Amino acid sequence: MKKTNLTILLVTILLFVSMSLVNAESTISSSNNTKTCMYLFYLEGCPHCANLDAYIQTIQNNYSLDIKQTSANEYPELFLNLSKYYNISKTDWGKVPAVFLGDYYCIGDTPCISTLETQIKKYQTTGVACVNPNEKKSVQISLKEITGLALVDAINPCELAVLILILTTILLKYPEQRKKVLFSGLSFSLAIFLGYLFFGFIIILGFKSLSNISAISSLIIRRFLGGVAILLGLLNIKDFFFYKQGSFATEMPLAWRPRMKKLIEGATGPKGVFIIGVLITIFLVPCTSGPYFIAGGILANLSWMSALPWLIYYNLLFVLPMLIITLIVYSGLVQVERVSNWRERNIKKLHLIAGIIMILIGIQIIFGIL
Repeated sequence: MKKTNLTILLVTILLFVSMSLVNAESTISSSNNTKTCMYLFYLEGCPHCANLDAYIQTIQNNYSLDIKQTSANEYPELFLNLSKYYNISKTDWGKVPAVFLGDYYCIGDTPCISTLETQIKKYQTTGVACVNPNEKKSVQISLKEITGLALVDAINPCELAVLILILTTILLKYPEQRKKVLFSGLSFSLAIFLGYLFFGFIIILGFKSLSNISAISSLIIRRFLGGVAILLGLLNIKDFFFYKQGSFATEMPLAWRPRMKKLIEGATGPKGVFIIGVLITIFLVPCTSGPYFIAGGILANLSWMSALPWLIYYNLLFVLPMLIITLIVYSGLVQVERVSNWRERNIKKLHLIAGIIMILIGIQIIFGIL
């Protein structure tokens, strides 16, 4: 039991260290005070500009705003540079009214009136400095987005099935050697952690290359990733109502399972399980890569040094259920058969939970309203 407590302590420390490394919200340079800087470009005699100006006057007393209200004709270079900075389509350059605030922009009175106050509220506590279009734009990374994606990955039914098969195989071979079960489970979790960490670098590298070659704006990429998240969520919800083993994009293909089982049955101990765990990573990719793909696309906007803590944090959450199952089986509190039966009874619910979380994350990524 002492080793179990030590393992739990180590997992807790790893999670704490990773959380400490991650900035909960990385935003475009925040100001030292709580003022929120906002650029507002207009033209004299523009009725749409007058509509937006009237709206801003009704809400500005509710917030600590530093409004830079500027004629588009008076500062055309600044207007152009901000348009480039925010990756605005060239067809919209010069259009007014235009608002630039933190990582948000809007063009036209109706779009601005419908979304501006929501964006201002995001910076109500910390404030945000005036954007310098000559500086490289930093990226907002949401802790709840990355956490949600990692948790969806972590509760994936086929990932749990692989671990249960590993533990069952070890228990059948060594029924009296519970320590071998413990170390095999930990070894498998470590192999999955390292394997997925490697795949995370590959995913981020792919998105970075795509962005550099195609000059695709980060806004378009985020909307694409948000759409993928919603699609994956709908597919998981579909599995709740019409479950079928090996469903597309939500579970491991049935054709792959015999090979995976054959690999696992060759496990003889922690070292063998580690090697098999690395190989099994390939089999897990089809049923777990969706959320990871989305997270990698988001993190691709960061530097490698900034992205690494997020990757570590994501993958620690990803393997956390594996560690928990390993510990409770080792401690004798629950037999592996009961874990397996629980999974079978709740597999539809797991898909439903994953689906709802993915849809909410998709909405958050696209609209930033959750």
